[in-house]
Amino acid sequence: MSIEPITGRYLTVDILGAPSRIYVEEAGQGRPRLSQIDTAKTPVHIIVGAYHLTCTPEDAAPTAKAVPGATLAVMDKLGHFPMSEHPTGFRPFFLQGLAKMPIAAG
Repeated sequence: MSIEPITGRYLTVDILGAPSRIYVEEAGQGRPRLSQIDTAKTPVHIIVGAYHLTCTPEDAAPTAKAVPGATLAVMDKLGHFPMSEHPTGFRPFFLQGLAKMPIAAG
């Protein structure tokens, strides 16, 4: 997942190559619009590190709750860059998230 800088009033989030634009007015003000995400079309699985200092599990939980059908996984003993800090510890969480994504018809 990559997040581009806020451009105007939109935040572009790229999750596994599927860019999505989320409208935000100020930090944290985009949550009321999260309920508009159709997780039947665009599944949402939020992964957060227990030791993430700027987006704690307590910060991520309301966001996950605001998206109907979203799921949340808290990675114990991992932080902001778990794929680099501890690839072995990150892998199960990543695979769990991938398992929640539909297989595209080809």
